[in-house]
Amino acid sequence: MMAHSVASTSHYHATQGLGTVVNGTTQQQLFIQQELDFEESNSALENQDATLKSLTTRLEYLRNEAIKNKSEKYCPPGTLVSFSPIANGLAEEEFLVKPVEDLFTYTDNPNLWTIVKRTIQNLGLSYGDLCTSTLYTISTLVYAGNGDIPSEFEIFASGSIIFWLLILVPTIKYTLFVPMADHNGEGGAFAMIGLLKQKNVNQRVFQVAKIVAMIGAGALLADGTLTPAISVVSAIQGLQVGIPSLSTSSVVGISVVILFVVFVGQPLGSSRIGWAYGPILFVFCICQSIAGIRNIIYYPKIFQCINPWYAFRGIGYVWNDHSVGFVKLSAALLSLTGSEAMYADMGHFGRTPMRIGWLCIVFPSVLLSYFGQLAMIAAQPALAIRAGDKIFFYQVSTPLLWPLIVISTFAAIVASQAIVSGAFSIMGQAVAMDLFPRLRVKRTNTQIYGQVFLPEINVILAIITLSLEVGFRTSSALTSAFGVAVSTSFVTTSFLYTLVVTYGWKKPWYIWIGYPLILGSVDILLWSSSLTKVPTGGYVPVVICLITVFLMSVWQWGIRQQEKYVSHHCLRWSEYHQYMSSPAEELPCRVQGTGIFLTSSVYGIPYPLKAILEKLHVLPRVLIFVTIRSAPVPFVDEDVRFHLIRYSPSLYRLVVNIGYAEKVLHMQEVLRTAEVQLTPDIQLLHDPLSFFKGRTELKPRKDANFIHRSMVRLCNILKHVSANIDEVLGLPVDTLEIGTVAVI
Repeated sequence: MMAHSVASTSHYHATQGLGTVVNGTTQQQLFIQQELDFEESNSALENQDATLKSLTTRLEYLRNEAIKNKSEKYCPPGTLVSFSPIANGLAEEEFLVKPVEDLFTYTDNPNLWTIVKRTIQNLGLSYGDLCTSTLYTISTLVYAGNGDIPSEFEIFASGSIIFWLLILVPTIKYTLFVPMADHNGEGGAFAMIGLLKQKNVNQRVFQVAKIVAMIGAGALLADGTLTPAISVVSAIQGLQVGIPSLSTSSVVGISVVILFVVFVGQPLGSSRIGWAYGPILFVFCICQSIAGIRNIIYYPKIFQCINPWYAFRGIGYVWNDHSVGFVKLSAALLSLTGSEAMYADMGHFGRTPMRIGWLCIVFPSVLLSYFGQLAMIAAQPALAIRAGDKIFFYQVSTPLLWPLIVISTFAAIVASQAIVSGAFSIMGQAVAMDLFPRLRVKRTNTQIYGQVFLPEINVILAIITLSLEVGFRTSSALTSAFGVAVSTSFVTTSFLYTLVVTYGWKKPWYIWIGYPLILGSVDILLWSSSLTKVPTGGYVPVVICLITVFLMSVWQWGIRQQEKYVSHHCLRWSEYHQYMSSPAEELPCRVQGTGIFLTSSVYGIPYPLKAILEKLHVLPRVLIFVTIRSAPVPFVDEDVRFHLIRYSPSLYRLVVNIGYAEKVLHMQEVLRTAEVQLTPDIQLLHDPLSFFKGRTELKPRKDANFIHRSMVRLCNILKHVSANIDEVLGLPVDTLEIGTVAVI
C-alpha cells in the first residue's frame, strides 16, 4: 500500500474550509484532469500541446505555469497544489504553491464607543514620547551654555522650525500617508516588508527593502533604549527646581529606580498599561496646554512663528552658541521623537484611534507648550540662562511646581512605554519572518493581535537603558545620542513607503514622486544634521543599529546555508519509493502508533525520517509531516489555516499557516484540528504518538577563511540562545531529536 501511494500522484486543492483532498489518482488521471482545467481556463495552451511529447514534460510545464500564473482560476490565493512523484519515480518531489494573498481578511470596523476606548488606550501607549518631548526640546534649542542670551529672531526661528516639522512629519507623514501602508492593520518597517512580499515585487527590490527594514528596526531598538532614559531624567530634573540642593547623582538614582519599575511592569500588556497610562497622559496634555496658554497670553507675538520665513532663515543663521542653524535642526528634531512609534504601534489599537489621538489631543497640546515656553523666554530672555535645561518647569508659579513635577514624572514613564511597545511589535514581526532568532512571544491581549511582550527584548532594553542613564547622567548629554536614532527611523520609513507606492501599489511616477521630493528631503535634512552629533553621543544608536543589522544578516545567512544543506542531503521521493519497494524481508518494521515529524520544508522527506530508516530500520504505522509556516500576512483566516495533503491512508503532510503577528499554535491544538481530515481509523489523540524533530549544527569547511568560520560560530551561538521549540509548540519531553552536522 505504501509503495503504491508513493508511486501514485496526489492532487490537493484547498480553497475553502480546511481543504478538499483528492487522492489515489494515477499519473494518467492527473494528467487528464490538469489538461481539462487548463484548457477550460486558457485556450492558448491548445497551441502548445503539440510540443509537449512526454508526460514528464507536460507535468513540468504545468508546474511552471502554476508558479507564473497569478489568476485565481489557475492558482487561487491560498491554494496548495501537489505534484508528487512524477514519471518513473525520478526527481520526485511535491510542489506546494506558497499562499500569498487572501489568507486573511482584515475586517476591523469598531463602533464609536470602541474607537473612544482605543483612543484613550492608544494615547497612553503611543504618544508619551511626543508629549514629553516638551520637557527638553526648547532647553536644547535656546540654551547656549556659554552665557549668551538668545535673540528674538532665534526664539521665533526655533518656534517656526518646530511648528513646520510637526506639520510635515507627525501630521502629514505619520498621520496621513504612512498609515495607508498598513499590512492588515499592522504597522512598522517589517509590515511594509510583508506588504511588498505579498505583492510579489522584484526580488532585487525586495532584498534592498529588507536591508533597509533591518536598519530601521535597529534604529527603533536604539530609540527604545534612549527614550526611557531621556524622558525620565528630564522629568526628575524638575526636582532640582524645587530642591536646588538635590545633586545630579540623586536625580540619576531616582531615575534608575523608576525605569526599573517600568520594565518590570511590561508583562502586564499594552492594554492594561494603556488604561493606566492614557488618563495620566491626558491630564499631562491639559496641564502643559494651560501652562502654554498662560504664557502666550502675555506674549501673543509668538504666533509669528507660524511664518515659514523664520524657519528657512534660521537654518542658515549663526545662533548664540556660534553654531549654524543647520546644526540646530538636530535639536529641533527632538520635538519629533516618538513619531515612528505612531506607526510601529498602529497594530495595537488601529489607525483611526491613532489619528484622532494626534490631531485632537496631542498636537494642540505640544504646540501650545512649545509656543508657551518660547513666549516666556521672549518676554524674559535672561531666563534661558538661569533655567538651563529645566525651562519647562519655570512656566508655573511655585505653588503649582510640585504638581507639575509629579504629573511630568508619570508622563515620562508613559513616554518610555510608547517606544518600548513599538520595539516589541517590530521585533516580534522580525522573529516571525525568520529575520531574527526565535524568541518567546507572549500575547497580552486575545482580542487585539498586535499586543505582544518579548521577555528577552525587554531584558536587553532594560540593561542598555539603565547603563545609558548612569553613563550620560543628564538630559542634555542624552540629546546628542537621541537624534541619530530618530532621524534614521524617519529615513528608512520614507524609503520603504516609496517602494510600497512604486512597486507594491504600482502607482504612476507623477503620483508618488511628490513624497520623496518633499517629505523625503526633510528626512534627509534632519538625518544629515543629526550626524553632526555622532562624536558627542550619537555613536550609541549607530552601534546598536549596526549590531542589530549584523545579527539579523548573519542569522539569515546561516538559515539559508542550513536549508541548502538539508535540501541537498534529504531523502528524495524516488529514494523513498525505491526503499519501500524492497523485498518484504528488507522493509522497515512498522509499529503501532503515529509518528509526527516536524520539518521546516513543505516538500520532500524530513531528514529525521531518513536517519531513523538508516539507523533504526523501524517506522510508526502512520507518518505525518508537520510544517509550521510563517505566512507573509499578519493574521491568517481560520478557514485557510490548515492544509492537508494525503498520499495514502498512512502518509500525510500537514501545513499550518501562521501570520507574523500571531501566536504559534500549540501542537495538541494542531493535531486536534487535523484529526478530522485523516482516515477515520486514525485517532491522533488516542493512538500512541511519537514526536521527531531535527537539529542541525553548522560546521565550517576545512578551507573556510576566518570570517566564514566566525559567522558559522555566531550562527550556532544564536541557535543555542534562541527559544526552545519544545516550549513554543508544547512538545512532550520524550520528543526524539535527530541531530546532524551541516558542513558549509
